Amino acid sequence: MIKKIISTLILFKAVMGNNPHYGNEQIIMMLEEFFKESKNSPALFGHHFYKNKNEMVFQVEIETDAKNVNDAMIFSFKIISKLANISKTNFTHSIVVMHFKINALPIIAKTELSCSKKYFIDKKQNEIQWRKNCLSIQNN
Repeated sequence: MIKKIISTLILFKAVMGNNPHYGNEQIIMMLEEFFKESKNSPALFGHHFYKNKNEMVFQVEIETDAKNVNDAMIFSFKIISKLANISKTNFTHSIVVMHFKINALPIIAKTELSCSKKYFIDKKQNEIQWRKNCLSIQNN
């Protein structure tokens, strides 16, 4: 199914000459498919799109093991960045709330999407630069 979605995105991009823009319902469907289809993806608990002052936030909540927290966080931010890049909604910030399978408080990671785009989309930063320049992590 994910291959069909990606093929469709590539076809639209080729026909339109630039990135197509999808509504929130389509973005949600793609988000759910990315998390379902990838073997290494964390469990997707939910998503939220909301406005906070002048920010438009794309948030996902995931469940992961403590040993996989880094991979789960990177996977989630990568998916958010890619979907925000093709969304009609002008998302400005992304949040990943990471819940753990053990009884521990969640961790909240935040980025500005314009900064994350430099790493996940444009490949103008490496992971170390992204972590230093874009990422904020806090315990709730």
